[in-house]
Amino acid sequence: MWTQYFARVFPKVTKEDITRFEGEYRHSDEERRDVLEAYTKYEGEMKHIMDTIMLSTDDDEDRFAEMIQKAIQEKEVRVVEAAVLL
Repeated sequence: MWTQYFARVFPKVTKEDITRFEGEYRHSDEERRDVLEAYTKYEGEMKHIMDTIMLSTDDDEDRFAEMIQKAIQEKEVRVVEAAVLL
C-alpha cells in the first residue's frame, strides 16, 4: 500500500529527466547563484565548491573560477583571502 502511494506521489526519475534538468540548470542563473553561495560558504575552497554544485564535473572548474572572478570584479561577492581559485 505505501509503495503504491509513494510511486504515485514521487514518480520514477529517468535518465532523460536528469539530462533535461542538466540542460536547464547548467549555465543558468540558478547555477551561478549556487556557485557564488558556495564560494562564500566555503571561503573560496574550489574543492568544496565543486563538491557542492549539482552535476558539476572537473571540466566546470575553469568556468566556475571565471564566474567567481567576474562576481568579485563586479563586487557581488567579496574577495576571500584564502580562496584557492585557478
